[in-house]
Amino acid sequence: MALEGKRFRQRLGGEWVVAAAITIRMVACPKNRAADDLFCVLESWPGLSDNRKRLAHLPAPRLRLIALTTDLLPLRALALRMIIMDRRLDLPRRGSADLGLDLLDELGVAPTTLAIAREGYRRTGEMLAPLVALLSLENGLRDEIRDDLLPPEKMIGPLPGWALDMFTREGRAALAKILQNDAGIRQWSCDTLPVAGRVEMLAQALFRVESGMCAQRKDGPVGQMLREMMELECMGLAPDQSATLLGLVSAAIPRLNIVRTEVMGGQPNA
Repeated sequence: MALEGKRFRQRLGGEWVVAAAITIRMVACPKNRAADDLFCVLESWPGLSDNRKRLAHLPAPRLRLIALTTDLLPLRALALRMIIMDRRLDLPRRGSADLGLDLLDELGVAPTTLAIAREGYRRTGEMLAPLVALLSLENGLRDEIRDDLLPPEKMIGPLPGWALDMFTREGRAALAKILQNDAGIRQWSCDTLPVAGRVEMLAQALFRVESGMCAQRKDGPVGQMLREMMELECMGLAPDQSATLLGLVSAAIPRLNIVRTEVMGGQPNA
C-alpha cells in the first residue's frame, strides 16, 4: 500500500487510513534492529576506522573481491556500502546501486529479499534496505520473541515522552537541563567528557536506552553481537564508560520526563 500512488491510497480511505493501518501492523509484528545497528557500526565502530579510509579509494572490482572473501561482516558491509555509495557518504567518486545489488545476488541473497532491497534503496537512497538483505544471510533469527526492558513511558501533552528525543529542539533542551539537574550524570560528565560534547553524548546514550528499544524483538546471534557493538563500542568511549553512561541515563528517564514536561510548557498529559 505504501508504495502505490496517491490515488490508490485515496480509494482505500486516504493517507491517514493507510498510514494508521501500516502502523498498527508494524506495532504488532516481530521486530529486528540489526540493520540499524550494523549501519551504526559502519559509521562509528573504531574497528573499521582504517578500512573506512582505505576502501574509500578502491575501485569497485577490488571492493567486490573484499566483500566476497572476507569473513568479517562489518568489513563486508563496508565494502558493499563503498560500492553503492549511498547519499550519506561525502566522497568524490560515484557509486553504483546496481553493482551493489548484483553483489548481494552473488553472495546468495534470495530473489524476493533482493527485490525488496532494490525497491527500498530506489525509494529511499539509504543503506538500510541493502543491509537487511545482507543480514538475511547471517542473522539466523530464532523463534523466541522478547520485549526489551522498556523505560517508564509518560505522555507529555499530545506526545509520548520518547518522541522528545535528540532529533527535536525540545528534546535537546531537556537533555541540556538534565545534564545540570542530575547529580550522577553531571559528575560523570565533568569527570569524563569535554564541555562541548556533553549534550550530544547524552543524546546518543538516550537513544540506546529509550528510542532504540523494541517490543517483540526477534533476533539472532549476529544481531545480538551488532547490538552490543553499537551500544558499547560506537560512542567514542571505552566500553566500560559507555556501560556506565547508559546506566545513568536509563535511571534518569523518570526525571527527564519531568524536565520534558517543563520544556513543553507544563503539559503533563494529553
